[in-house]
Amino acid sequence: MRPLHILSILTLPIIPMPASAQSLPDRQDVLSSATDVASEIADAAEDRLLIADILGREMIGADGNSIGTVENFVVLPGGNLVAAVIARKDGSRIALPWKAVQAGLAVEGSDITLPMSGEEIDGSEPLRKLTDSLDL
Repeated sequence: MRPLHILSILTLPIIPMPASAQSLPDRQDVLSSATDVASEIADAAEDRLLIADILGREMIGADGNSIGTVENFVVLPGGNLVAAVIARKDGSRIALPWKAVQAGLAVEGSDITLPMSGEEIDGSEPLRKLTDSLDL
């Protein structure tokens, strides 16, 4: 089994510049950027999602039974979050598409509810293929 690594969701574009053009920004540029970023964060505060708020949360199936807990995430190059890795009580792991997990998020600190039971998840060929593709 290959270990999964939590990757940063935040990605910054890297724009190469000629060595002669590289210089430190002046004080005003730094302060102006900080103000702009703070404004963007404040505007998006309702929609923000921190990984730490989701790791370890319980996943509940449509039948009300526990499916497992969120253990890790799968992030593609470029920062696209595509799946959550769920640790099952029997020690196995499954991958669920991020869209399904995201849709099941409710209030902060609560469980994450999915529209499928654990049995339906176990019997799902697409979910088995997703899990197998990650060598979980």
